[in-house]
Formats: sequence, C-alpha cells, structure tokens
Amino acid sequence: MGAVVDVLDLSHFDGQAPHADTMAVLRQYSFERLPVEGTLYRSTWRSTDVLANGGPVGTAMMGCYTDSPRSVSLFHRLAHDEVWHAYGGDPFVLHLLHANGRHETVHMGHDHRAGQHAQAVVPAGTWQAGELVPGGRYALF
Repeated sequence: MGAVVDVLDLSHFDGQAPHADTMAVLRQYSFERLPVEGTLYRSTWRSTDVLANGGPVGTAMMGCYTDSPRSVSLFHRLAHDEVWHAYGGDPFVLHLLHANGRHETVHMGHDHRAGQHAQAVVPAGTWQAGELVPGGRYALF
C-alpha cells in the first residue's frame, strides 16, 4: 500500500484539508492505516531472530495521530509490554486501564515541566488507547 495521502479518499478529511506540516509528515513517512481503527502507522523494523512460535523476537513501528484525517488508537491490549516514544509534533495522551481497575493518563511529549513524558511503557495485558491533545495537529510517535 502506498502513502496514506495517496490512498485516502477525501471523505476522511471531514471537508478540511490537513495542515501543511501534517501533510509533510504523512508524505515523508508513507503511513498506512490500521484496518479497524484507522491509526496511521508504518512498520520500521522486524527482527530476523524468531521465537518458538515463529514470530519475530522484536518489531518496531512509527505512528502518527492527526486531527485531519482523524487518527486515534482505540482501546486494545497486547500480550507483551509496549514501549511508546514521543518523536515530534504536538503532545498526545495515552489512556491505560490496569488489571486492578485503575485508570492512568500518560501525557506524552517533550515538555517535562508540563508533566509530559518522552517515553512510557505499557505493561502486557493493560488496556490502552491514545489520542492527540485537543487543538493539536499531529503527534509523531
């Protein structure tokens, strides 16, 4: 599949074209959309070492939350820990629902004085979702 700007139809833009810096990021990284939730992502590395079940020992990806086209991560959980990084753009929020019922909000970004984190770990089995902060244009993670 090609870059997301090449494969999205205009209905995904809610009648509004993405901002120029958002378009530049989308073009540079050739993001695709995850089938169910529409999160913009790009697989960047896959280990050649394999586990007993045939899966890779490790993988890496980049993602992008955008205001237009709207890109979010819906609640899901993984069987392994996941490390999140804030690479650029605007801050974003991770919502975590822990096994004990506790809700945790992790603010991701580069302003440590505002309580933002450049990196966070989501433990295996934790329900997680993510979104761009209100008023933001894009967040590269």
